[in-house]
Amino acid sequence: MAVTRANLVMGPARVVFDGAAGVSGSFYTQDSFEVKINMETFDIMTDAHGKIDERAQEVSVEFDCTPEGSWTLRNVPGLWPYASSPLGTSIFGTADKYIKIHCSPDASGEIHTIVAGAITKMPSLILGATKTMIGSVTFAGVRAATSDWNTPSSVYMVSASGAVFASTSTPIVAANIIAQPYAGFWTTANGWGSGAATVFASGFQTETGWVIDFELGLTNVEVDAKGIIDMRVANVGVMARCIPLGGPTVNQVLATNKFQASGGQRGLSLSDASADLTIIGQNAVVPIVLKNAVLKTQGFRFGSTVLRQGEVGFVSMRGVDASGNLNPMWVMATA
Repeated sequence: MAVTRANLVMGPARVVFDGAAGVSGSFYTQDSFEVKINMETFDIMTDAHGKIDERAQEVSVEFDCTPEGSWTLRNVPGLWPYASSPLGTSIFGTADKYIKIHCSPDASGEIHTIVAGAITKMPSLILGATKTMIGSVTFAGVRAATSDWNTPSSVYMVSASGAVFASTSTPIVAANIIAQPYAGFWTTANGWGSGAATVFASGFQTETGWVIDFELGLTNVEVDAKGIIDMRVANVGVMARCIPLGGPTVNQVLATNKFQASGGQRGLSLSDASADLTIIGQNAVVPIVLKNAVLKTQGFRFGSTVLRQGEVGFVSMRGVDASGNLNPMWVMATA
């Protein structure tokens, strides 16, 4: 077959996903990305001949991309769905949830579909005056719940329709891509904000903004006939990092954790010094609250070109309510 310009396909795409609890979302991406479909195999060996065959073991589908950064009610619950997930929760659910990649109709006009997909790495939240808010997210796919290896289109399929690439129901709006200063408010110790936690001027400022990283540990569920058919939540965590300025002094930072103060002891619960960490934007919107946050890491810098205060890190302590249900580790809001 001859190579011509007509069969050299290029073009951008829009990601549309059916997220946890029926919360769907869509976004364009900051740059190009690649979906990888990998065949995992095992070798057939003999002592006399070495490797004589290679057998199919598993098929994995995965891609990561960086959303354009729109902070909307449609995307936020879908991109960070595991704040309250009990351990053992299926990330794929009982019914398959699709991930669709809508290609530009000016190029191929195709729709690529991961038939049963879910988020396996939540994006970092990046809060600052010179950055967009959403980091890289990873999606993965398994075989459809009711399908087998011999079922067509049970993992990945391509259809020819690009009409929904530019969605009129969820158009991209530049004002939804927010870049602004943020302040923190944490009431467990002096210097970490005073006044109302919903007032930007009440909080402490930062040198370069905030980075909030989310941890998601998963356990594969595998059956002999199909391979991996599910992934279950094994652990969830979150850490918010910044270099605080205009708030706690170095001595106040040092005194926050009782590793060398009255009441301190080995085995001390970090929850003894926990309080909600509220991060508020200059536009008066609170994008995230870390529930029962504690200061876990701290440090100081020395040099003629760096400020003395170093980076601090807050983590959320996952509490349990009176009924034994897990409390959310974070709460997000949109404007």
